[in-house]
Amino acid sequence: INTVTKQGDQIVVTYKDGSTDSVALTSVLRNNPLPTVKVPYSNQAEKQVYVYTGENTDLTFTANDDTTVKDMYLRGPGDVNWNNTEKFGFTTGKIDNDVVTGYGTVSADNRTATIKMTGETNLNAGQQWTSFVVANDNDNFSSMPADRNFNALDIDPDAKSKPGYIRFVVKDQTSKYDITAPTEKVAVADPDNVTKEDLAKIEGKLKLEYSNNNDDANLADKKGKNVDDKDSKIQSVTKDDQGNLVVTYKDGSTDKRKLSEFVRKNPAPTVELPYSNLAEKQIYVYTGENTDLTFKASDDTEVKDLYLRGPGDVNWNNTT
Repeated sequence: INTVTKQGDQIVVTYKDGSTDSVALTSVLRNNPLPTVKVPYSNQAEKQVYVYTGENTDLTFTANDDTTVKDMYLRGPGDVNWNNTEKFGFTTGKIDNDVVTGYGTVSADNRTATIKMTGETNLNAGQQWTSFVVANDNDNFSSMPADRNFNALDIDPDAKSKPGYIRFVVKDQTSKYDITAPTEKVAVADPDNVTKEDLAKIEGKLKLEYSNNNDDANLADKKGKNVDDKDSKIQSVTKDDQGNLVVTYKDGSTDKRKLSEFVRKNPAPTVELPYSNLAEKQIYVYTGENTDLTFKASDDTEVKDLYLRGPGDVNWNNTT
């Protein structure tokens, strides 16, 4: 072959002897669509992903291509071309020339890939940062179009429209969870003076639910549902001087609910005796014959123990 040239809609091959062959451009060229990336946004409109303090984050990013996803990674904005989530407490997988490092997968046909971001943030609620998820195909075409860049909102007001753009927003656990309205109250001796022992009983029955007021799309199907591992979210259950039950989460954030919703006065069990003389509280037993007396106890929930004992320090059955 001497030359290969484009003439109109034809590719023309000229051989060393000057003879030629030609084929239509469409027979040798194809349109190469850019790889695409998918981010599990908490707020699609703002391109935000929420991470929560005090607990593990587990996010999966996905890339697709019509032939091969060769590279996939997370990077920072502007000139920050490295994984900028590491300094915030996270480990994020990557794929480099089909080789997976950390948490990631590549499908058997190489057209789909995933990387995971895991860890517990070291930032405080309210803090934010920007990252981008990027994928390249075998021809090194990037999911980020050639006419766009990795500048964030502080430089580019249109940054949110860029493929793979993420604004991470840190939230506390109280924005994710709520105290569930109790269905059963704990019986206590004095509802106005709840003891540590009473609080321990309340904590045993306490349930958490996913907040109905959280706009996190990743938790939309969990709103109002019970949190299965609630004990791993709770640091303490206490009361305040305003009559509230206070749940403190692992990250130090709190939720409150009226303590009166959780407790009720526990009436003492009652006993019924077959008095012979009620006024004197006397029971007669007769010599020379068998005695058969029945004592009864009642409680609004459960009679756990029933026994007869002596007076004063005589705490054993003194009728024997």
